[in-house]
Amino acid sequence: MRDNAGMKPAFLLSWALKLILAVLVLHISAILLYFYVIFPWYDNMMHFLGGFWIALAAMTFLWNFISSQKNPWLRFIFVILCVLLMGIVWEIYEFGVQDWIKITGIASIPDSISDLVFDTLGGIVAFLIINNKTKNLNHE
Repeated sequence: MRDNAGMKPAFLLSWALKLILAVLVLHISAILLYFYVIFPWYDNMMHFLGGFWIALAAMTFLWNFISSQKNPWLRFIFVILCVLLMGIVWEIYEFGVQDWIKITGIASIPDSISDLVFDTLGGIVAFLIINNKTKNLNHE
């Protein structure tokens, strides 16, 4: 089998850019229309999409490294660690904003755990879709 690790699928960057634009539009709309208050599930959906986008971005920009890993579990773990790292950074940001503007309700431990779970689920789904769609480019 030929070594195709350097061949990044063209659709990855396109998907990543479209998804980040969609997440941005959904987030701005939610702030302006109070969706985070009206729809309790909206935050979970946004974290799922955020995890999906981060996994997609990680696979896009780190394709050569990820696709060079022969073990699919190593690829999976690397992508999910990227998602978790960004999720944790975001949760620290939320706590910082809450402390800075001296209000409550933006961040809490239970909310952060839920957010990280949905970030991770989004990352897992993205990994599974991209891994399946690109399996002929991997070393397996």
